[in-house]
Amino acid sequence: MMPRAAVLTVRLQGPHKPWPHLEVRARDTAGTLVAITRTQELVSARWIIRAHPDAGWQVPRTFDLRTARLGGEAA
Repeated sequence: MMPRAAVLTVRLQGPHKPWPHLEVRARDTAGTLVAITRTQELVSARWIIRAHPDAGWQVPRTFDLRTARLGGEAA
């Protein structure tokens, strides 16, 4: 789905929005941003949030696509 992406940063509420608004940033193994479509953002964010409903989505989370592990607060 996102061949160059290695890690996703998922936010339930974007930093510039006062209401819930899914936001995803994809990065490759070097930490460089990878361009993804809004559809890819929404589908991946919804899947990750549904798979980890108790993660505490008040803070951004990192999801490693290589290991399928959800990390703590995003850097």
